[in-house]
Amino acid sequence: MKFGFELRDFGNSDCYIRNDVWHHDSAFKQPIDIIVADDVIRNDCYRFRQLCTSGFVVNVGIDIGANIGTASRFISKLWPTCNLIAVEPAKSLLPLIELNAPNAKVITGFVGELADSLAGLRNKSKRIAADLLLFCDVDLLKIDCEGGEVGFFEEAATSGRLCNIKSVVGEWHGLGVQHTLKVLFEPTHNFTYLDRGWGHDLFWATRRA
Repeated sequence: MKFGFELRDFGNSDCYIRNDVWHHDSAFKQPIDIIVADDVIRNDCYRFRQLCTSGFVVNVGIDIGANIGTASRFISKLWPTCNLIAVEPAKSLLPLIELNAPNAKVITGFVGELADSLAGLRNKSKRIAADLLLFCDVDLLKIDCEGGEVGFFEEAATSGRLCNIKSVVGEWHGLGVQHTLKVLFEPTHNFTYLDRGWGHDLFWATRRA
């Protein structure tokens, strides 16, 4: 992986690469994307490396809430032949996703219900239904969609498509949401989560054989 900085022209401004992830130059002023990138790649918060070294094969991957494409980039590097779909409602981030994960198919949209903090995107994007799971098998689904996860997985469970996903990693948001997700996944998957008292945290679900 590359470390340090490399600049590239990006329309009226620049993007730069830091720790192998492309960022818009505004990240210097709002460093949350840098913090997230470090957590995803350096700290491996989603345990992608662990999954890869276990021999798990990803032929089809979906990244819901792709943001600038950090997780998509990491998935593409660990499983370079993966057919990857990146879903992101903010059209302004699409050029960065294309830089970070050039082989991913990018869909502009959101799942479930957008959080109030993202309400401005409702009229600028489309809601993506669980029809996204029409593949016979989705090997890996990463989801971080600011509260839309319950609605998406409820729809997937009701339609019988939740069992199409072999492995899920993501972030839950809101009081009691981790328990709701556990109930949804328990019939078909082994489900674990973290709860460090922040009102949001990580979860994992692995389909039982």
